[in-house]
Amino acid sequence: MRTPTSIYRQYHGLVYAVAPPVNRINRDESAGPEVSVDFTRQRRAAPVASLLPNTRRWLDALPSRVQPHALCKLYPRIANLIAAMWADTEALRAYFDELLADRRRGRRGFPLDVFNDLRVLRDYHAALNPNAMGKWDHERRKK
Repeated sequence: MRTPTSIYRQYHGLVYAVAPPVNRINRDESAGPEVSVDFTRQRRAAPVASLLPNTRRWLDALPSRVQPHALCKLYPRIANLIAAMWADTEALRAYFDELLADRRRGRRGFPLDVFNDLRVLRDYHAALNPNAMGKWDHERRKK
């Protein structure tokens, strides 16, 4: 009959024998009063506000005419996401659609140089991946 596997089983022939479990719970003592904490008002962790090393490598690999310098300076979080999604054509096209379409009405939008960087990146990525079409490609081909 085989002994059940356990982290507490001792292997006498090995150098590292594990001691039997220790009962550290004193059932007579209470754990203390439960503290009620409201976490709903606490913020999530702040997103990274600088370019990541992978984003810098991606930026250096792009041709100089399509490098999004304004985007990287003003919105490094978005540049990090674009760099991370660069190989995933469908996800990146959806992200570009989300960035370039105003779904919340009345938003100010990106500064013109950042908007141009996004358009150039989107068009460059579309040229690299002609088989996958996004919302903007359909609209351009209609005209």
